[in-house]
Amino acid sequence: MGARKQLAEANRCAAVAKAVLKRFRIDNAPGLKYVEAREYYDRGARAYAAGGKPEFCADAYDKCADMSARLSRGSTLEAVYFHVRCGELLEENDPTEACEQYADACDGCCDLGEWATAAELRYRIATLTEFSDDAQGVEDRILALRGAADMYGAAAARLDDEAKHVKRRSCALEAAALEASALGRYSKAAEVFEAVATEIIADNLVAPNATRLFFKSALCSLIAGERDLMRGKLDIFADRFLEFAAAPERQFLLDVNALASREPLPDYDGFADAVYNFCTVRELDVWDLRMLKILDDSMKEQLEAHYAEEIRVAAKAARREKKRKDAQERARRIARDDELRVKDKQSSAFL
Repeated sequence: MGARKQLAEANRCAAVAKAVLKRFRIDNAPGLKYVEAREYYDRGARAYAAGGKPEFCADAYDKCADMSARLSRGSTLEAVYFHVRCGELLEENDPTEACEQYADACDGCCDLGEWATAAELRYRIATLTEFSDDAQGVEDRILALRGAADMYGAAAARLDDEAKHVKRRSCALEAAALEASALGRYSKAAEVFEAVATEIIADNLVAPNATRLFFKSALCSLIAGERDLMRGKLDIFADRFLEFAAAPERQFLLDVNALASREPLPDYDGFADAVYNFCTVRELDVWDLRMLKILDDSMKEQLEAHYAEEIRVAAKAARREKKRKDAQERARRIARDDELRVKDKQSSAFL
């Protein structure tokens, strides 16, 4: 069947569905007309898809989900299915509307107790909002990731599935990393990194990753300016996980903390050398480099402010010295003029 015939069939199904909805409700079957209308809208959506009209197809699936929502609780699964189909069609052209469709599908999965599917939908919402550069978009993505982590946790507790625990930790870490790098909430991010690192210590398969998570937690405290807290954290982490006590990450943080805390000015050259030496034995990911860049900018601002103050003081001293010399020169000229006037008076009196 050609595209024109498919579109004609789709329009016919949509017209029939509207006509069905205008019927009077049957007392002993109040949801019958919604079932029939949903069937026609479903046929129309498939015809729109075959005819190359994804936007009309998405609208038809949205109407199918609306019809399912008007029925009893037993139609929640069908409503979820139609919301997901509608969201998939809107992802490229209208991500905001797709997020709303996925959110409705996620609510339906929560009503059904399908926490794993709800978590997948919530994570899909987070991936669609990652292109929002404003603060509100970042906040929405963080909330979506946290919701996905909570739902993965509920699914893991219900199914006793370790894979769901892994996804829960991944979502929580992604939200913490974004919260620290984009919003500057270093303390909250440090708590998440520490909690996940403490959790995975008991698992021998992922325990080596605890060193890097402890490193990220302490780095957040260092960036936030909580240097005494950071040193205390390093000692606690070393007692909690012995491999961290001998890890290069711990010594690197101690060196950077000492260089950044040096008085009267931080040792910027020493900081650059410490980062270079650490990169020869460990690899820094993009998030680590972004956090170190924040510390680097902070040290540069301190140095620039100090040198600017020195230049200002030197300029002020130079102006004072120039004023003093000008005053001395004026006093010298006045004294010389007075001497000349006295000599002129004496010579005129002699004459």
